[in-house]
Amino acid sequence: MGLRPEDLQNAKTKGEYFWGYAQMTTVDGLFAAGDASGASSHKFSSGSHAEGRIAAKAALAYVVDHNAAPKVDQAQVDALTKEMLKPLETFEKHKGVTTAVDVNPNYIRAKQFMYRLQKIMDEYAGGVSSQFKTSDKLIERGLELLGLLKEDAANLAADGLHDLMRCWEAQHRMYQADATCVPSSSGRRRDGPATTSGPTSRASTTPTGSLSATASTTGIRASGR
Repeated sequence: MGLRPEDLQNAKTKGEYFWGYAQMTTVDGLFAAGDASGASSHKFSSGSHAEGRIAAKAALAYVVDHNAAPKVDQAQVDALTKEMLKPLETFEKHKGVTTAVDVNPNYIRAKQFMYRLQKIMDEYAGGVSSQFKTSDKLIERGLELLGLLKEDAANLAADGLHDLMRCWEAQHRMYQADATCVPSSSGRRRDGPATTSGPTSRASTTPTGSLSATASTTGIRASGR
């Protein structure tokens, strides 16, 4: 394998070939990917995944080059690790209650969670079934249902690492859906169009395919791919 352009860089001496870290913004040490890095908002899954990976590797190189590793409390790390792995524990604890692992009164699976989120955003936040229109009252009801969904998020269950990733992707989409609806719940013209410019735009997605009111109804499967 020949040399890649980044192999010719020298971050410490910043010699002739050093042009900066990939995906680093004009703020020193701040890296961005996907929509946050500008250019096209339609990068979709594959491009966004690659760009996120490039940004992460560049950030690690920056940390090593500048001896900038953060000082973290191990107790905090352990607490976050436990929280991240909780869906695996929930599944193992309750999977024997029913004969069908996807139907269980003690937890909700990521796929079921996604179906509920898609239905809420479609019907109350200006999806295709409402002809891309919404109103303040519909948004308010959508926020109430999102509140119930947030409560159930604490009981997400995963039967493996891939499913664990799906659980957290589902939660990230839930928070984006909530952020999409909250600005719309005040100051929106009744029965106004769902697609607007500004903070209530329905066209944004994240590298993992997060749902907005339009994205939730235009072919994103429950898996988010």
